[in-house]
Order: sequence, then C-alpha cells, then structure tokens
Amino acid sequence: MLVEQGKLEEAFKSYRDSLDMVERLAVSDRSNTGWQNDLQYGIGRIENLAYYFIAVRNFASALEASDLVISLAPDTIWLRANRAHALMFLGRGG
Repeated sequence: MLVEQGKLEEAFKSYRDSLDMVERLAVSDRSNTGWQNDLQYGIGRIENLAYYFIAVRNFASALEASDLVISLAPDTIWLRANRAHALMFLGRGG
C-alpha cells in the first residue's frame, strides 16, 4: 500500500524490518520451506522497490536496497541489474 501511495522510503523501512525477522527465521531453520519462501518473497519485494527508486531518480536508496538483497542472495545474478543502474546514475560506474 505504501508503494502505491508513492511512500517509497516508508515502504523500504517496512520491508527491511519484515525482512530482518524473516531472515532470522530462515537462517534458524533452513529446512523450513515456508520461511525460505518468505525470505525469497521479501528479497523480491525490496528489489522491486529498488527499481521504483530508480524510476523516481532516488539512486542512493536504489543502491541501498540492491546492496541489501544482494547480501542475502549473492548468487542471484539478476539482482545486480538495479545496482548497476544506481551506480551508473550516481556516476560511480565501472
């Protein structure tokens, strides 16, 4: 709902808080597929938010969101696309 209202920073805080809890649960029991799925869902929500941050030219928050999800799923290559865009627009491209 916050994203739909354009309150991206508030949505990011909410997603981040939820993701912290889900991450702790997922790490505590890697065999619990529900918690693992919840973690992947949260990662996807924050990565979508990174895209929205880029769309509204909030590149610093896009980079922060991308770095967060990459830290949780470092082998998921597609997560790096929004990070690359944020770096490029911040003038920090390779």
